[in-house]
Amino acid sequence: MIKKLLRTTDGVALILDDEILDQLGVRADSEVELSIADKVLLVVPIDHATREKKFRSSVGKVNQKFAGLFRRQRVSGGSSLQRCVRMRFRQ
Repeated sequence: MIKKLLRTTDGVALILDDEILDQLGVRADSEVELSIADKVLLVVPIDHATREKKFRSSVGKVNQKFAGLFRRQRVSGGSSLQRCVRMRFRQ
């Protein structure tokens, strides 16, 4: 399918037919992620439930892997990021 880009006040727009939206499983107000790979524009629907599940899983793995470090940071008065911020704003 060939489409023509339309000029808008902020740039250009690509109009997607309802058929394409149905195939993607999105509506007009859905969020999509755009990426480019080898001059190919990829439009991927965002599934917030799946993203949150992956995020929580990743956080759990990090917490498990670095539990000792986090515990030591908590006992010593905060994270190294917090100490860095405090030092930066003292100057």
